[in-house]
Amino acid sequence: MIQYKTKLVDTNTSNHTLFVYGTLKRGGKWHHLIQNSQLLEPEDAVTGEMYIYENTYPVLFRGNDLIRGEVYVVNQEVYDKIFELESDADYAIETLVTEKGITVEAYIYQDESVKNQENRITDFEAADFFDKWLRETPRESESFQFYLEWGGRLDRQDSFEKNERK
Repeated sequence: MIQYKTKLVDTNTSNHTLFVYGTLKRGGKWHHLIQNSQLLEPEDAVTGEMYIYENTYPVLFRGNDLIRGEVYVVNQEVYDKIFELESDADYAIETLVTEKGITVEAYIYQDESVKNQENRITDFEAADFFDKWLRETPRESESFQFYLEWGGRLDRQDSFEKNERK
């Protein structure tokens, strides 16, 4: 058993059903981490509140808005990689039920002090946000180098189209 913030996860479990609402969505900056996973539901939603955190990425809180996202079935290796990526932020993995009745795990942000009503959204356009990030982020920056170290590519379009056909 590994402790993931507030949840114990059995490492013998081979698959996890994960709700993604931000940069892991198709077209998003980190989608390449799950691009070979099964896209179970391309359009679904959970209840919560979503905000853009410091103009960098969306964070999901408990709440009552309908938050649009995608549902993936990921293996343990992919799940662990996502956890490693997200482990620096103040997330807890929680179990939710989507609008379509699928029981999923989702990353829920814990630090409510970052909520700013001006940055509140209900849908995150992952591809648009990523395109803007690619245009504006200096190639020598730490952020861009981190992206490349984690397997990020500039030709992410093929992975987006690949998942569209599944």
